[in-house]
Formats: sequence, structure tokens, C-alpha cells
Amino acid sequence: MRTFQKFALNEGLIQIPPKIYKHFETALFTFAFSHMINEIGRYNFAKTIKKVAGKHGVRRFIKPTTETNVVYKNPHQDMPYQDWDVDQNANISLFMIYDEKDASYNSYYDSEHEKTGNPAITFYVSNYVKEIREADKKDEAVLIIDQILTRMQADLKHELMHYVQDVFLSNKSDKQVQSGSNEDEVEYYTSQKEFDPTIRSEIGEFLATRRQNPSLQKHIDQSKFFNILKKHSPKKHKLAIKKFVIGVQQALGNKRKQ
Repeated sequence: MRTFQKFALNEGLIQIPPKIYKHFETALFTFAFSHMINEIGRYNFAKTIKKVAGKHGVRRFIKPTTETNVVYKNPHQDMPYQDWDVDQNANISLFMIYDEKDASYNSYYDSEHEKTGNPAITFYVSNYVKEIREADKKDEAVLIIDQILTRMQADLKHELMHYVQDVFLSNKSDKQVQSGSNEDEVEYYTSQKEFDPTIRSEIGEFLATRRQNPSLQKHIDQSKFFNILKKHSPKKHKLAIKKFVIGVQQALGNKRKQ
């Protein structure tokens, strides 16, 4: 690890807290797999789902619920940068919701959650898991599960980047937490707050769909994020492409090592 003073954000994407990520990923996958089994049990894919779950370290399943949460205490101790200028909170929570109604957002970050008063990430897991209903065959189910997990991983990293921006990077630069209105796509996507996190989500979306669309350039050309940057912020567009390509290469390299 390097100190913030020696780390330029244009060298790579914002780093995330590794222990918090692993803790939340395990909880998220357990919740998601439990609902997947419940969703397509009628098609006799339960054994297939459990086999895939085992490969991801999930061997304990829970009774599907509409909402649950997990907590990570003293999260500031897991900051990926060696610097003490971190806002300290008692904990950070992950809220997982399963609702038949489509949610406007798949996930989002709160700096002060209304129930806890501390930082929290909320995931509408049903937005992801409902895709498994489209599976008619076991191999199709395995492919869809891989896509679901890839998107969830990317979005979890996206939200944890917002946490790092909120409690650490904002102490270095206010721009890290300044975002345009969600109603204005140009303001939103060109803001520094959404820059690295959205690149992370773009990487996840490419990895999830690369069997159908293996071309990096085609993904960039079809992406709303990249097209808005190209038109309204050319310098950021160039940097975003660089970070996106490097991020994809690193992710594929890690997959080959597994």
C-alpha cells in the first residue's frame, strides 16, 4: 500500500477496503443464492445452484427473507490507504432487500443511514436475482448466475468506492463527494464523485456480457457513460477509457489465475 500523498488517482481506480468487501460479498452471495434456489427450485436446478455457490465459498443457505442486514464494526481500520485522516464511524452496514417491485436503483450508498446513523450500502437483490427466472436449462442457469454475481461484485465495489470517497478522499478534495443532480445525466456522469465508481460498474457490465459482446470498443461505443464523457468532458473520456481497459485486463488476468 502507498500513502495518499504518493498515490495519484489517475494511476488507477479508487481502492476499496478489502476486509469489508469480503465480509459484505459473502453476505450478499449467501442472500442471493438462497433466493435463487427459491426462485427456480421448480425447475430442479437447486443442485446446480448449490454447486456454483460452493465454488464461491457459499455452503450455508438461509431462509429467504424480504430484508436483512449485516454490520462491519470499526470500518475505518480497513482503509486501503496508509493515512490517519479518516472519518471514524462505529460501523458500516449492508442492507439486502428482496422485493418483487422493481427498484429504481440496484444499489446505493448512504453516508448516514436513517436507521443506523452510520454509513450503509443498500442492495435490491431482487433486481439481480430475478434474471434467473429466464433459465430453461442448467447450463443457461450457470451462465446467468455468473452474470448476476459479476454485476453484484462490481456494484458492491462501486458503493465501497463511495464510502472511501466519503470518509477519506473528501478530506483531501471536496470534489470527491460533489455530484451533479441525478436528474441531469451530464452533471451526474461528468462529476468526480461518479467517475471511478462508474468505471468499475462499466468493467462489471463488460465482464458480465462479454460472451455476447467480447469487443471492448463496442462496449465503449454503446455506453451512455462513455458517450457523455466523449461529448462533454474529452479529457475525462480519454482517462476513463484507459482505466476501463486496464481494469478489464486485470480482472481477466485474475480469473485465469483462479
